[in-house]
Amino acid sequence: MLRVLVMDDDEQSLDLFKMVFSVAQKEKPAPVSNDSQFNVTFCDRSIDAVNHVKESISEGNPFAAAFLDIRMEGQEDGIWVGQKLRAMDPDIELVFVTGYSGYNPNEIARLIPPVHKMIYVQKPFGVHEILHLAHALVHKWKTEKNDREIRERLSDLVEERTRELKLTNDKLEKMVQERTEHLEEANIALKVLLKQREGDKKE
Repeated sequence: MLRVLVMDDDEQSLDLFKMVFSVAQKEKPAPVSNDSQFNVTFCDRSIDAVNHVKESISEGNPFAAAFLDIRMEGQEDGIWVGQKLRAMDPDIELVFVTGYSGYNPNEIARLIPPVHKMIYVQKPFGVHEILHLAHALVHKWKTEKNDREIRERLSDLVEERTRELKLTNDKLEKMVQERTEHLEEANIALKVLLKQREGDKKE
């Protein structure tokens, strides 16, 4: 199961998110994806969201996506949380959710790049709208993670092959050097022998 974080200080909104993901657990898996099961963490405090992500990274089990309410009454807002999460985990998919129209998605994208890992959603939202978005984001996150792992494995293989080739080249160079030295020694010995023969003939 892929991990999803939901942060909202409004109890009704948080309950709606809980209903969204309870629906996800009941529905049959989509034929194109195995990402139908979510491990969801809900919180109503900004600092808790930051700490949850920090802990998930230290455990080696990071969140795939985070749904963040922008306006958090009496505490740091969702933009602040998003900046903290992006600094800790550049791969997490961020969804900013708000019931207010005063926020500019382009400004949020400027503050929390890259733009392709950020989505802006206006409240009120539909259950299946958020559910579909969650499926799409965790599938994207998982695909990118697999691609990174494949590239890392290929890079390791290239480095290993490069080391093997260097060792082989070093051995060949050593063999060539040894044979060159032997050949030089043989040439010197041959010259000495020829000089001796010339001296014997003169006598």
